[in-house]
Amino acid sequence: MNFWTKHYRKKRITKFTILELLIVISIIIILMALLLPGLKSAKETAKQISCLNKLKQLGMGMSYYANDNNSWLPRYPSDATARDCWDTRIKDYVGYVPFPKVGGMYSGSSSIFHCPSSRELVAADCTDCRSRGYAMSINIATDTYGNGRLYTPYKYNSSVMILGEIWQSASTNREYALLGFCGNGEYLSYSSSPERFAWRHRGRMNFIRKDISGDASKAGASSYGENIVWLIRTDGLYYKDGSWYD
Repeated sequence: MNFWTKHYRKKRITKFTILELLIVISIIIILMALLLPGLKSAKETAKQISCLNKLKQLGMGMSYYANDNNSWLPRYPSDATARDCWDTRIKDYVGYVPFPKVGGMYSGSSSIFHCPSSRELVAADCTDCRSRGYAMSINIATDTYGNGRLYTPYKYNSSVMILGEIWQSASTNREYALLGFCGNGEYLSYSSSPERFAWRHRGRMNFIRKDISGDASKAGASSYGENIVWLIRTDGLYYKDGSWYD
């Protein structure tokens, strides 16, 4: 084999290898363009599932608290300025362990109160951080129509929501201060501040019921949540998506 034959074959092999590499790169780029939307959707689905699992843990904490308090769920504090809301009352049931005060403030792990889809990261400072993405239904906390107990004789008692997602606003997706006062978004009400309902998960809000079952709801016709049972009256009617049902 002479010099020119070797050179020609080497040249052909080099050109073929580069061409093959370019084809592989092109295929990878095309596949990435096709798969990225699906990966993004899968990532958000995973966050929503994680959020719902955290709500279920908090719901179990609510249940344990009620079992130790004659079936009463955490009630609205008599002193609205006291740091004594639903989250402070169940923290010992959900493994929240505050560390000693440093510079006048407690610190600890607050991740269980944090929605992974929120834009705010979990901060160590329990007094000033924005790391609580959940709130309690005020109808339960204030015992409206006798809904403040875990167990009642009402037919649809187990369907009543006890915890749901909350944010400061849809534009910021910021959470509220953990272990805060009543003014820190500790409670949800369908009759006031519906703009605080957090439709984080592709237009849906996670929530937990008295029976610790979880679900996600769209805003619905009333903007209060189409799947959410807010409370039950003494005559058995329950409130859902802006209307009363029997």
